[in-house]
Amino acid sequence: MDRKTLCLWIPRFRTTLETQTQPSWSGQPLAIYARQANQRRLIEVSEAAKATGLRPGMAVKEAAQRCPQGVYVPDDPPRYAHAFEAVLDVLDRFSPVVEDAGVGLAFADAAGLGPLCGPDAALGARVRRDVEAATGQAAHVGLATGRLAAEVAARTAGDAAVAAVSGDDRAYLATQPVDRLPLDERTLRQLRILGMSTIGAFADLPINAVRTRYGTEGAQAWRLARGEDPHPPRGRPRPLVLNETIDFEWEEHNVDRLTFALQALAQRLAARRARRGLMAQQVGSRIERADGTVQRFSLDLPEASGSAARLRDAARWRLEAWVGDVQAGAAVQEIPLHRPGVVHICLNVEQLVPGAGTQRSMLGNRSERVARANHAISRLRAQLGDDAIFRMEICPEAWTLETAARRVNAYVETNTQRDAPTTSPAWLAGLAGARGLTRLFTPPRPVRISTIDGAGRVTLDGTTRTVVARYGPQRVQTGWWGEPVDRDYLHVRLDDGRGLVLYRERTGSGWFAQGALD
Repeated sequence: MDRKTLCLWIPRFRTTLETQTQPSWSGQPLAIYARQANQRRLIEVSEAAKATGLRPGMAVKEAAQRCPQGVYVPDDPPRYAHAFEAVLDVLDRFSPVVEDAGVGLAFADAAGLGPLCGPDAALGARVRRDVEAATGQAAHVGLATGRLAAEVAARTAGDAAVAAVSGDDRAYLATQPVDRLPLDERTLRQLRILGMSTIGAFADLPINAVRTRYGTEGAQAWRLARGEDPHPPRGRPRPLVLNETIDFEWEEHNVDRLTFALQALAQRLAARRARRGLMAQQVGSRIERADGTVQRFSLDLPEASGSAARLRDAARWRLEAWVGDVQAGAAVQEIPLHRPGVVHICLNVEQLVPGAGTQRSMLGNRSERVARANHAISRLRAQLGDDAIFRMEICPEAWTLETAARRVNAYVETNTQRDAPTTSPAWLAGLAGARGLTRLFTPPRPVRISTIDGAGRVTLDGTTRTVVARYGPQRVQTGWWGEPVDRDYLHVRLDDGRGLVLYRERTGSGWFAQGALD
């Protein structure tokens, strides 16, 4: 059987996911950043951000000066990896061997799929269509014999979004830019200086010369350039998932009867879980309506559990939130008759771990309080969304207000006997007005400061107000190591009663509003 590799590439998976979560960010310059070598650098930018000159690898400080109106979001690897699982699940329908090559990139063994899915172009179109239907992400698909040729085909597919390499991989790669090789930037720059602008020119070099000058990494890239790829896609380990389903012969609109069905599914799942001695850390459900629309939900549990009641409650909360807007104290009883009813429910438990006993505290009833608090948090997250409730944690090592706190899991830790003291960064205690911030602007908003007839004016969001009082400027300055900070902060009171904390980067130009005060 001839070897065939399928590559699926989603160019802007992270930024698209963020705009799906925050629709208000759609159309705005959006960038994802991560800490690299003690500096925050962009790792992905949206189309709107790219149009302003932002690019991956740029420092966040430079990006904020170039595009102050942009939205800058910290990287969240666990969340993005979990969301990308939905893409891998789609590929699992086509191939038994699917490799996760990182967020936005995956490979699959496509050998022998012709009789089932048709020619390569038809297979790629089906994969792309199913991925977009499941995730809302626009994917590019490439097919070739080896991994490198398939990836290059996917990344250069253009508007067609599907590209299949016919014939020899080496002949296809020969005309591609040398930048497509998996080599570091320093090596690629040397190759360009030596006049090797294409992969074909690099493949024509003697292997001994390549190995001597560029080592093992260069030799591996040389083999790939010649179409010699000895490593087919490697299948990822699939986690155990238990699921139970029920199909209705009618359109069910009554939430109580749906809850009764969920109870039956939860009891069957709990029995299967108990036979394996496993506990569930996540509950998921798939609900299908008569019109074919499908809703998938998942909810992390505060602690591993296996009781049918816990599984049923988690699914029921999600169901109620989906049926209608859940208001305080109001229970949803019926799906409106003008909306299609439910015809299929699938309940599953994921992230299964070996069961273990719970160590209770000998003194006090903290475990009971923690359980009640986590139960309430689970219900709120199920009804309002995973991002609706969270806990803030102070970062004493931070040197800027926008990084002085971070979001952490909202659940209460059961092994914590008392609340850990939270200390503000040392410089924050001495910054006038900062401790009274009631609203932090993320990202900071650009402002214009001017003087008219001796009175200071501040223009924020198109509105100009007069400054009636001010304090500062105060300087926050760090050393050259790590991520240097060099700012002047100014606390102003406006004629409408509002207070603002302003700052400017001493190495740049322009003022920004950090937040609002009481």
